[in-house]
Amino acid sequence: MDADFADGKIDIVASGIRPSHPVDYEVDWPEGVKEHGFVLFHGPVLLDDVSGRRSRPPGTCIFYLPFQPRYYHGLNGALDHTWVLAIGPGVLGCLTDYGIPVNTALELGDLEFLEPYIQDVRQERLHLLDHYEDAITDLSRDFFRRIGVLIAQSAEPLSTAQRVRANTLSEVRLAVHSDMCRRWTVPDMAAMSGLNPTRFATEYTKQFGASPVDDLIDARLRRAEYLLKHRSMTAKQIAMECGFTSPEHFSRLFHARRGYSPGQFRRL
Repeated sequence: MDADFADGKIDIVASGIRPSHPVDYEVDWPEGVKEHGFVLFHGPVLLDDVSGRRSRPPGTCIFYLPFQPRYYHGLNGALDHTWVLAIGPGVLGCLTDYGIPVNTALELGDLEFLEPYIQDVRQERLHLLDHYEDAITDLSRDFFRRIGVLIAQSAEPLSTAQRVRANTLSEVRLAVHSDMCRRWTVPDMAAMSGLNPTRFATEYTKQFGASPVDDLIDARLRRAEYLLKHRSMTAKQIAMECGFTSPEHFSRLFHARRGYSPGQFRRL
């Protein structure tokens, strides 16, 4: 074993976030590649897995082992996907620990945490700070854990009461993320769900893979990233637009979670 990947290390050697492809582009690798792979399809796709070649809806994802055959082709337009190539013994450990099947199409939805995960990994590789390998491993284990939670939830039949609660939490999340400028607290969010704050936070984290506060912060930062790239707005304007208490708070939080300042991000 390579010493760099002892103790369950994981490294992400390549990734792509919705890259552009011609309409007829397809992946057809009968012998696979040497890395573990993960792909999320944002549009309908013709996909090979253990059950054969079938069309799959948007929100389908799949994990591949090294040298496992891979075939997929976008339907109704160009292939629209986000992907990761990973190496290290920690990958197989995570697949086992979190009950994630390989070469199996999983319909888990949009995976809003996927793009932030890839961006965080890219920042660790860009800056190469002390112990960045450990940071990438930690980020990757959390990604696998979230996938495992979604798989476990999808495998468990929901009672009527559980389904109603899941829908209620989704409605609360939508309301919160649609009004980012409000100074939200967990009790405020919990009040809309009919749960006490502790129970609300527990159920919310279980359903969405992040606490209510962390989930809102990530939504605010994703909005800020969009504005930095696509709008000619000052840091103060973006901070106000996204619900941060001040430009300084916005800059500190952005740097802490993304690895660089808003200005650096805008210049990338």
